[in-house]
Amino acid sequence: MHELGIIVHITKTLQNVAKENNLSEIGSVTLEIGEVSTIVPDYLTDCWKYYRKKFPLIEHSELKIEILPATTYCEDSARRILQWNSADSAHIVKARTRISCAEMNVISRKLKHNKRNEKRKKIMLFHVYGENALPQWIAMLGVLAALILLNEVSRRTKAGGILMFFVIPAILTVYFIAIAVGAKTGASWALNNQTYLYMNGWFHYAKLYAALAGCIGFMMIKYEWGIGKAHWFKAYPFAIVAINILIAVASDFESAINGWYSWWLSSEDVWLYGGWHNVFNGIAGIINILCMTGWWAVYTSKDKKDMIWPDMIWVYILVYDVWNFAYTYNCLPTHSWFCGVALLLAPTIAALLWNKGGWIMNRANTLCIWCMFAQVFPLFQETFSDGKQVFPWATIPKLYADGTLNGITTGGSTNADPTMMTIVSLLALIVNIVAFIYIIRTARKKKKNPYKEEIFTDFKYYKNAAARAEIK
Repeated sequence: MHELGIIVHITKTLQNVAKENNLSEIGSVTLEIGEVSTIVPDYLTDCWKYYRKKFPLIEHSELKIEILPATTYCEDSARRILQWNSADSAHIVKARTRISCAEMNVISRKLKHNKRNEKRKKIMLFHVYGENALPQWIAMLGVLAALILLNEVSRRTKAGGILMFFVIPAILTVYFIAIAVGAKTGASWALNNQTYLYMNGWFHYAKLYAALAGCIGFMMIKYEWGIGKAHWFKAYPFAIVAINILIAVASDFESAINGWYSWWLSSEDVWLYGGWHNVFNGIAGIINILCMTGWWAVYTSKDKKDMIWPDMIWVYILVYDVWNFAYTYNCLPTHSWFCGVALLLAPTIAALLWNKGGWIMNRANTLCIWCMFAQVFPLFQETFSDGKQVFPWATIPKLYADGTLNGITTGGSTNADPTMMTIVSLLALIVNIVAFIYIIRTARKKKKNPYKEEIFTDFKYYKNAAARAEIK
């Protein structure tokens, strides 16, 4: 619609002018158009009433249209007057620009181009375009490469694993306790510490230490330390993964309860938006636990580099990744570009290309490494509740409709677009239901208990993984 494009163009101009003049509200906008123009005033007014609701700056602003009689001068065929008044100022400022026919054609082409771009943006998951697109992509790919590299160091050598999952966590635990004690005693260094300010919620600590427990338990099985040699301990990977999933499920439901289709501010100063997407993905997480098969068929690899779970093939990796991405997208929106994209790709790439059967250990390792980094340096990826960012690569999802946090208030829904969250969460629910149905049907056909026995033995991935395992 031509009129909507004009309104979009006017709104962007108003936002720029308001920013330059420190205006918080625009009272009215007067638009003068030539009588021979193709603009339909009624359509223009309807578009204005619809579009102004998206922006607090003009939410209550009135559009006034004045028709100019045609003249013989082309450059006067259309003129625009933008008038605004500020709630913070008694001054009324007017700006006039004359638009020739040639200029109108240029604007029309730009509007069509912008409309095509807007359609593309609507199907994107993140605001990763514009002036910060390059640092955003470089940072994400850098995190991905670093996680793959550190995972290889920790899995290939015993010294690397001990350093990464014993020494560093012990040091960080002392650091976290010192911060907590310092904050309780009112020490300014602790109260202003970025870990205390932005990563002090229950979820982040629970996730870090649950992932660490997985890494240590998997190393016990891999190196056959202590109870790691016992048959009953083979079910430990299932138990710790299930606990990690349930932590995320609880967080999804928490978001739905705290803000049902409204904004709420988390203890980490992040604006979250609850709704059916949380419910869909919470249920998907529970089903995902039931999609883990062959609990007791867990082995050390022949080269002692990995813990192998042969029946956890690409099918489970796929449905887990979709579910976990949806979780980060719903509940960790300002971090999801890194913990929902790079962090999920790192173990998946390794498991699909060179470490078949070792995905769950890759996942635990990379998750623990990332959680330790993010707990100490949260500002690396942080977007504050007021919209400020420390680094240009900080990335927010399409939940924040206009790419900013403008107009967001507790209990409101301004500037919220949960469409992509709903789509991704529904996809997570659907793929996990399909996988679970396949597992149950296959189990019945083979007359197997899918949790005591292996289900995917006919798959090439399973056979390649089992060939790497030291099956006793």
